[in-house]
Amino acid sequence: MKRILATLILLLAASASAVPLDTVKGGKLVSVSISRVETSVKERIVSFEVDLTSAMIKSVSNVPKGWYVAIDNDASWQTKVTGNALVGAAAVSPEELKQIRFVVERDESLSKFAVTGSVSVTENFEQTRHVQLRNSDFEVGSSPRHLLSAE
Repeated sequence: MKRILATLILLLAASASAVPLDTVKGGKLVSVSISRVETSVKERIVSFEVDLTSAMIKSVSNVPKGWYVAIDNDASWQTKVTGNALVGAAAVSPEELKQIRFVVERDESLSKFAVTGSVSVTENFEQTRHVQLRNSDFEVGSSPRHLLSAE
């Protein structure tokens, strides 16, 4: 009985001392989107890969219909998000891709925050072209806490 009571007291103390989600480990919540992709008029985007340094994904919104998204929130704060269209009709334009939003927790206590990645584009769904994305191809902005549905 004493062991159970001690455990409950520890749990209550831990939850009472918890800090808000957007300040955990000095972290900061931001919104990330792919804001610029160099494509021709006929090309459509069929997949993306986003690599984050000193960050982890908290949520993803506006995933297009017919897309599959996978998140690897590695414990080392090296995160990878991949997405691809399951059928050709689900391929998107750069403007549609820009609507996908990642709510990201940044933690630069060990290394500098960075975001890079790539997209695959196609005109005919027989051949794809790989486009590298740099930090400047992403929009990183403040992220309202209400985007996190768990709160």
